[in-house]
Amino acid sequence: MCLFSFIPKGAANLVLNPYTSQEISADSIIERVMTFAPSYESIVSDYRANLYIKGKMNIQKKNFILRYVPSMFRLQKGVREYLLETYSDLHYTAPNIYDQKVKA
Repeated sequence: MCLFSFIPKGAANLVLNPYTSQEISADSIIERVMTFAPSYESIVSDYRANLYIKGKMNIQKKNFILRYVPSMFRLQKGVREYLLETYSDLHYTAPNIYDQKVKA
């Protein structure tokens, strides 16, 4: 997660709640998840999940990691936008033990 700290925070698009017709955003959902995370910490002992992550990276300027560790990300000259995808098996065991196996 530290590697992507240079990405500016974005704002999510607003969506209407189908039950209340109030505007909700992904930011408010994430805020609620983070608020209630401590209460679920003692309830969930372990779980398994298939994890799919998709992201878009737009490189405006190469930072020191990309410049001095070029093998970390193989970037083509002149290409600014990249699509990132990973598929993993995730196993969580309380407290804070994560076993993630990247498949692709």
